[in-house]
This record gives sequence, C-alpha cells and structure tokens, in this order.
Amino acid sequence: MLGVLWLGSIFPAAQDSPLDTATYEAAFQGAWKVVAASLVAYLCAQLVDIRLFHFWKQLTRGRHLWLRNNASTVVSQFLDSALVVGVLFAGEKPLDWMIPTILGLWGFKALVALADTPLLYLGTWAHRRWAGPHPAELDA
Repeated sequence: MLGVLWLGSIFPAAQDSPLDTATYEAAFQGAWKVVAASLVAYLCAQLVDIRLFHFWKQLTRGRHLWLRNNASTVVSQFLDSALVVGVLFAGEKPLDWMIPTILGLWGFKALVALADTPLLYLGTWAHRRWAGPHPAELDA
C-alpha cells in the first residue's frame, strides 16, 4: 500500500481522469506519510503495550485484569498519539499546536480503552466458559 501511494504521488493525474491535477495531488501527496507514521506508531505502541501488560500481570500476580489492561493501553496509546503527530507534523506545525493535538487524540483513545473494560471481562468470561481455563491457570 505504501508503494502504491508513493507511486501515486509521483505520477500526474491521467488526462481523462475526472479529478483535476490539484485534487489528485492533494489526495496522494501526503498519504504515504500518513500510512508510514501510523504503521511506525502502531508497532512501537503495541510492543510497549504488550511489555507493560505482562509487567503489570507479574506485579499483580495475575489479578486485576482491568488494571493491567487499562494501564498498559493508556500508556501505549499516548506513545501512539505522540509518534503519529510527531512524525506527521514535526517541522511543519508548532509545538503549541502539536501538544494539544496529541493530548486530544490520547484522551479519546484512553476513554475508549476505559469504556471497553466490560467487554474485556465479557470476552474473558466467554472464552473460559467455552474454551476452558488457560493452561497457566490450571497450575495455580
């Protein structure tokens, strides 16, 4: 996808295209950068999320699923938001614009993470009911 978007940004609009050249360029010019920034931010944030989840799982001895789920996600989503905004707008937008943007994105993601906690518990309950407990839970 990155390659296609990059190629789209290099070539002009086709002569018989219903889009004028300015609209075509506006669509493709920065699209590859958005996708690249999102991928980098996603990969970094997910690695942090997984590490933190397991760190807090060890610290809480496997209890308090709500805490480790929300704490790891809230921290990793801050990293995700900061990386996306930083990669996309560093050098183009002032810091006093970037910080509120990062905080706004992060706030929304944090609220969604907190709101999905009941769904996490429902999914965990359903999985245990139909698939049985995780083998690690049998040793306890």
